Amino acid sequence: MVIKHERLRYQKNKTSYLLALLGLLFNCLYMVKLLADPDIVPDIHVGFDVILNIVFLLFVFLGAEKLKVYNKTWCFIVAGIGVINFIRVFYLPVRLLNLEIPPILQGDFNLMALYLIASGGLLIAAAIVGYFKCLRLAEIVKAASIVEEGK
Repeated sequence: MVIKHERLRYQKNKTSYLLALLGLLFNCLYMVKLLADPDIVPDIHVGFDVILNIVFLLFVFLGAEKLKVYNKTWCFIVAGIGVINFIRVFYLPVRLLNLEIPPILQGDFNLMALYLIASGGLLIAAAIVGYFKCLRLAEIVKAASIVEEGK
């Protein structure tokens, strides 16, 4: 049991890393769905969403790398990005659906919303798993330092 806990100090946090990368994948699928539709006319809102998506991709990839090495601060950042992805459903997809002549159908809206919700949920799950693994690692390191001081 002690060896298993000691191994945690040197193993990467693969679970959070993979969940964050899956969230990244769903974010990319949303962007592909948005940009591949020829009926969507690019305007300032679409441009803002593209720029926002690029920033999210960069931060989520950096966050996935930081989660892999048990960085507790990045757990909150990745969770925040996940919450913003939930909010993004109400920005561009709803705006496109509510135009006078909607360029997207209800099914396209549902798919885009599903991608953003899946991305947000996976990012929040990655952050929660990463946070609890960070706490467990901190306890192990603290216990190991107490044992070493007692020798």
